[in-house]
Amino acid sequence: MRFMNGTTLFAEQKRYIILKSKRSQAVFEVADTPRLISCENRDRCLIAGVGGNECPRYCEFMVALRDYLKGIRKPKMQVEEITYQ
Repeated sequence: MRFMNGTTLFAEQKRYIILKSKRSQAVFEVADTPRLISCENRDRCLIAGVGGNECPRYCEFMVALRDYLKGIRKPKMQVEEITYQ
């Protein structure tokens, strides 16, 4: 929900989402937009030629994060959420 001044209802609330697959895990901070904190899959991305600071939209962790946040379908990974005020 956005207010007239551009802030959101959850602007002060930070959520940390930990996604775990069988071989690796990633941690995202979600306030307004998701931001990658750490990812154990990063070395494989660099070897595959995916550079830069942003994860590609087709990354398995990004897909699972979108599925979890939007509630479209059950994520294919284990999801843990930590909420801080």
